[in-house]
Amino acid sequence: MLGICEQLKDISCVVKLVKILGHAGITGNVIADREAKEAAKKIVTGQLKALAKVSIDDARKLSTEIAMTSWQRQWDEHSKGRKT
Repeated sequence: MLGICEQLKDISCVVKLVKILGHAGITGNVIADREAKEAAKKIVTGQLKALAKVSIDDARKLSTEIAMTSWQRQWDEHSKGRKT
């Protein structure tokens, strides 16, 4: 962990950790959490390259895409779900 902190410091990357209140049991959020953790592990191991800078607009687009995918998955898994 210390190695990652040093690498971030070397590239002047500021990371803020924010505690988000639990939403365990909400299917879409649980899936999003799992996928975020998997992506973070891939970045740490070098299997996935992370951008040094992300614009606010790009972050908004990415979060919208994640939310839409999550909702679609929830609809697909529901007995009355259909393509949205």
